[in-house]
Amino acid sequence: MRVILRKSWVLVLLLLVSAQFAWGQSADEDDIKAIQNTEFTTMDGEKVSIDDYEGKLLLLDFWETWCSPCLKSFKYMQKARSNYPDHFAVLAINPGLADEPKDIQKFLNKNDYDFTFVRDPEKLYKTLGVRSLPYKIFLDPEGNYIETSIGSLPDDYQHIEDLLEKHTDAEIETQ
Repeated sequence: MRVILRKSWVLVLLLLVSAQFAWGQSADEDDIKAIQNTEFTTMDGEKVSIDDYEGKLLLLDFWETWCSPCLKSFKYMQKARSNYPDHFAVLAINPGLADEPKDIQKFLNKNDYDFTFVRDPEKLYKTLGVRSLPYKIFLDPEGNYIETSIGSLPDDYQHIEDLLEKHTDAEIETQ
């Protein structure tokens, strides 16, 4: 029983520490250039880049179909897309760590998210040193880096609204 309690306390402590550092990670100039210069391929074979989202707060979200925190974040991101379609966009980037294109397509066939789903053929995730998922990068409407976050937090939606209020002219809905 003591071992279980001790392990539980260690887990709680780790979650608190990781939550404290989840927002506010940073990227260096090389990372920012790599993000801005990467061309992604949608599941339909269309090429997209950061420039295609000019004028919107853009969330680059590294995810995989097996990642439950990634999928949990999707509901908050979809709510923001639905409430602010003219001001917020999601580029859902699957790095292909375990997922094959057929896995992603199967997921997309079962789910109706209003995101642009892409593969990461240039392996941007390696350049950025992505070590855990979900890994989120926010860019302002001009394509400038705002911040990086790791994981899924209960206040993800509120944080997106805060960024929209700060970086766009979106009228934020009051609850």
